[in-house]
Amino acid sequence: MSLIERYLNNDPELAEIPLPEIIIQSLGGKMDYVDLEDGRRLYAVRDWVHEIKRSTNKQRIAPWKDLKRTILEQGDFKVGEILTYLEVETPGGTFEIEFTDAEGLYAITQRMADRSPTVRQVKDYLAKAGVFVDDLRTEPEQRDELMERLIAENPERAMEAIVARYRAQGKSDLWIERRIVGMQKRNKFTSALRETSASSPNYAQATNAGYQGAFNMMKDEIVAYLGLTKQQARQLRDHISEIALQGIALYETASAEKMKIMKRALTPLEQAEIVRTCARIVAPSMKALAEYVGVDVLSGQPLLTTGE
Repeated sequence: MSLIERYLNNDPELAEIPLPEIIIQSLGGKMDYVDLEDGRRLYAVRDWVHEIKRSTNKQRIAPWKDLKRTILEQGDFKVGEILTYLEVETPGGTFEIEFTDAEGLYAITQRMADRSPTVRQVKDYLAKAGVFVDDLRTEPEQRDELMERLIAENPERAMEAIVARYRAQGKSDLWIERRIVGMQKRNKFTSALRETSASSPNYAQATNAGYQGAFNMMKDEIVAYLGLTKQQARQLRDHISEIALQGIALYETASAEKMKIMKRALTPLEQAEIVRTCARIVAPSMKALAEYVGVDVLSGQPLLTTGE
């Protein structure tokens, strides 16, 4: 039985070893870390990326430089907020190296392309270990994709984790059931983005295009409109109305079908425009239905009526 399998089966001998170290050991790699006075353990990002990508580059920092450049270009993840710069003595002299905690490593891993079998394997490790929404600084599309992968591979374990999480938030069983269905539909949408993309898909751009077409607001504007905290914003779709959720599921399903029917590679801008167009088509029905019911289309809160 591998280290990962032993860890996932709650081997008591591995209970005190952090998951990132288990993963690196299972890959036969090495990773520097430092323990801070506040009790936190930080890991060298360059080592993590080098090992996870199974890079043969003699410059261990090179794969991280490339990945960081891609993350910064996409502009939808503030990677600088999770990095700590520390001076480290090496055989070649003293260098300033970027470190982060376990959660930071998980967030960075979600930004890696799935082309490498090892990257896919590590993402599966994280999923099986229960590294879900509240432990990741990721956008919902990566989170839902990871959760759906676990649902497909180990439905019983996945459902237990999802249901427990939402019940702890006071959600009803009916709401939970609908949310799980929404995650599955979302995964089909992100899969379509990957499969039809001429390059690396820009999930945030496509998602925001949908929000803009449906609600005339970007994600940050919706967060502000709903008055959500930073933590709540990470799970935006847990805080919007049932009508909005159903509308989003409809235009994302239609967008996925449209992208596949075109039978050619699409640029991120083309994908975003398809999503925006589908959202604009769905938007009037959503708004009309919410108005008829008497609730705000985004929050689901009752609207004030004349005379109240």
